[in-house]
Amino acid sequence: MNVRSIGLAAIQYAQDNDEQLWKDDEWYRFFITRFRTQPGHLWDYVQNVDEVAECPVNLRRGIDGNESTAGRVTFFGKRLDFDYSYVTRMHGLRLSTNLMVGYRVRPTDEVTMFSSAPIYVEESVFFFNDTIPDGQWGNQDQITMRHSDGGNIVFLDGHAELFKAPNDGDERRRTQDVDFEANSLYIKLGVRDWRQLFSISAAYGAINGKWNDR
Repeated sequence: MNVRSIGLAAIQYAQDNDEQLWKDDEWYRFFITRFRTQPGHLWDYVQNVDEVAECPVNLRRGIDGNESTAGRVTFFGKRLDFDYSYVTRMHGLRLSTNLMVGYRVRPTDEVTMFSSAPIYVEESVFFFNDTIPDGQWGNQDQITMRHSDGGNIVFLDGHAELFKAPNDGDERRRTQDVDFEANSLYIKLGVRDWRQLFSISAAYGAINGKWNDR
């Protein structure tokens, strides 16, 4: 799986950099001016990035079905450069942090635990990877259904798997009370209660326990 190669690169970067995953706005391309970018950390750890960053089925196609244009100057208003996105708030996560991650679609649902922390997901182009292709997966972003109604995820322990998220059966239509999205992720650290991932600070490394930062 291409997404596993990206996840392993993130883990290797952490091993080389104080055990922390890279920043969420530096993994693919850095903005060096408003309209100019340069390759991000992924280029230091992966060969053939343009191939690795695309799903062999979707080939970085947007909502209109057209193929993407790789190496664009800026993200917004352009075609996709990648089919996989970084789970926002996971940036700065230490490899040794004893973090439990799960999900629930409705507030009344029990939390279903993942075996490890998800760090990259195969994002749906409909919400919002084609319209806001920023390389990050957060808020109402969803996981694609293009692979037998599922999308691939890579986890902090290095394994990848196909995940069939709860949904209403139509990737193009949002029904928020039944669809799994980034806001469905919950985290638990030590004896603390489950907390919605995206309620914590966006500061780099806050995922390790600085949850009172705002």
